[in-house]
Amino acid sequence: MTSEREALLAELLNEVYEKENGFIPTPAYHPFHRICSWGAVEVLMISVDGKRVLLKYRDDLPFSGWHVVGGYVRPKETIQMFADRTAKEERADITGMINFRCIAICKWLDHPFSFPLCALMVCNPLGDIIERDDLKWFHVDNLPLGRMIHKKHILYLEHYRDYFLKNQEHWCPVIGE
Repeated sequence: MTSEREALLAELLNEVYEKENGFIPTPAYHPFHRICSWGAVEVLMISVDGKRVLLKYRDDLPFSGWHVVGGYVRPKETIQMFADRTAKEERADITGMINFRCIAICKWLDHPFSFPLCALMVCNPLGDIIERDDLKWFHVDNLPLGRMIHKKHILYLEHYRDYFLKNQEHWCPVIGE
């Protein structure tokens, strides 16, 4: 027999799912992530020649440092929709992203908020990206690995630089387990 609290939880979860953006309200965000692994995508926006990576600097705890752009994929959202939303949220002057390739899958067990299953994607942004203090291109031979707060982001960049650039015909190994 379903209790009133269980029925209320089911009703609230269905309500979130039915919303157009599928966003979990802030008070429920952390409790939800403690019990559910949620799909995340890290997007390595790379230059056409593949030698530069666009990174974002965040100064909010626990994320203080350089990062690969990414986040959680919302319910009903495609990877293209996620990438377009992420570009807008980063305030990058990007008209879109193309040439998506999944180059790795990683389960991030020590993530500060949850234990997401991350897809590491590479793509090429369309449009002119104007660098600023918190959004910069870095050459693959000069990545700010010592100024990145999360080991997984270092792992993602090292995988791109040391493996993917040399073996582009091999996609989606499981890394970081």
